[in-house]
Amino acid sequence: MGVAREFVVTKAQETIALIERNLAGMQSYGHWTVGLTADADLTEVDLDFPAFWRSWRMGNQADAREVKAHFQRKGMKDGGERGRQPTTVFLY
Repeated sequence: MGVAREFVVTKAQETIALIERNLAGMQSYGHWTVGLTADADLTEVDLDFPAFWRSWRMGNQADAREVKAHFQRKGMKDGGERGRQPTTVFLY
């Protein structure tokens, strides 16, 4: 069985906590990119399968944008927004 690559959550604060646990003990936030997408699979392909790709499908755009903004404030690079009404946060 493989490693989970997409997580389904609905609340911004829950997602922030999950991502912070995922990154515990890893490189500083400045080494990571965070963005939003409407289609995580297509975005992963478009970005040529970046290392440590993870995505979290949110319940709405407001929560997705809150998560992205949180990690940008902590120093992550902006991966932009892809597709119409992106509700999935991606990280690599």
